[in-house]
Amino acid sequence: MRPPPLLTVPEFTQRSREFLSNVNGFLQSKLVLDDIAEAVLPRKWMERHPSFPEVKKDDNEKSSSSSSSSSMMPMLVQRNTKGERVKNLDELLEGARLVQPKFESIMTKIVRDSGLEPSMTVVGPLDRHATPQKVLTLARLKGIARIVEKVTNELEGDFSRIVDVVRCSVVVVTEEQLESVAQALKKPIVFQLLPVAAEEKREFEVVRLKNRFKTPLFNGYRDALYNIVVEEDCGTDGRRVKHVCEVQLHLADIVAHKEDTHVFYEYFRTYFKGSRAEESRMQALQRLGECKEGSNKNNSVEHLIGSILQGSDVGELENLGYLVEDLMGDVKIALLVRRRILELDPSSLMSQLQYGVALQNAGHLTEAERILRDVHSNVRHGFNEICWNSITSLTMLLQDQGKPDEAEPLMREALDGQRHELVARLLIDARVPG
Repeated sequence: MRPPPLLTVPEFTQRSREFLSNVNGFLQSKLVLDDIAEAVLPRKWMERHPSFPEVKKDDNEKSSSSSSSSSMMPMLVQRNTKGERVKNLDELLEGARLVQPKFESIMTKIVRDSGLEPSMTVVGPLDRHATPQKVLTLARLKGIARIVEKVTNELEGDFSRIVDVVRCSVVVVTEEQLESVAQALKKPIVFQLLPVAAEEKREFEVVRLKNRFKTPLFNGYRDALYNIVVEEDCGTDGRRVKHVCEVQLHLADIVAHKEDTHVFYEYFRTYFKGSRAEESRMQALQRLGECKEGSNKNNSVEHLIGSILQGSDVGELENLGYLVEDLMGDVKIALLVRRRILELDPSSLMSQLQYGVALQNAGHLTEAERILRDVHSNVRHGFNEICWNSITSLTMLLQDQGKPDEAEPLMREALDGQRHELVARLLIDARVPG
């Protein structure tokens, strides 16, 4: 029996063509970085340094200010001169200014102990024409505007969670130098002694390592980010302030390509962010990158998309759906994807909801309204993600159709559901064990 003919894939939009161009650039850039790492890191010494600490959240944990703040390890929060978590910008900057000179002394000593000259500029052996990089760059304190922006947009208003106000970068040339700096960061540095019969003080402690030489970013970029706690006197009464600082450890040949890769990093960051299926999503990009738009051969993008739509691999279809919906912005192909997923799992309310939204985005409003109303009627007994999304999608659809009187009750239902959910969470949080 002959296989059924592949579905005809609609002509690509301008946004889709831009996306495919970025796929090729991203994959070529990643290949360059992988080749560089293979050439200059043959012994893979940095892979012996595991990242730490590992903070895990429950799969069902909701994202909220309290849960996100509490997930920070005790040593990864900024404290004021009283030892309390900083509450505002002034307390944050006070601690940063107090420890900055000590931090700079520590990092200068670490670099020199590694056999390097801090003020020297270097280039990697693979590209002698690259812009020279300074071995040790002691940055100014992070700007106030950037601090406020980051705290507001990324840290839910919590100034104690920003840990890169005091920072520096170290750029080395060889794998041996990379390992030397990593080892030096493990050793205690003592600048002064306590009174007689007391023990020596350790002036800093490494409290976090993100070792991206061991686990590279999705775009192939490799570096190591250390957070170290530096202590410094803050008065004549014996009080000492502890402040978390950041150390970026780079390899010259890799950092030389950072600017070239960053544009693709920003473009695809949301595609990989928080993904537990990073490998499968990378494979999806690689398959697209191996194809040629408009080709008459069986390796064309159109043929690949058509074969996925004819298949029964829901995971592969979901990856394609994310690509065409969020990155390519192609509502016609997205509709084909969501219809195929629904064909494979017709009882899934989530598949029905996503198909309804795809219909709505493609302009098939009458059919979309029917689907979304069916989903809404089946989930009204419980306020959950599907219920919320069905209400919001149906509300927008009705407003687009000029039916505000039908949309208003749905908006009230959504508000009531949110209130009930908030009350339920408060009761759970207030419940006393036993």
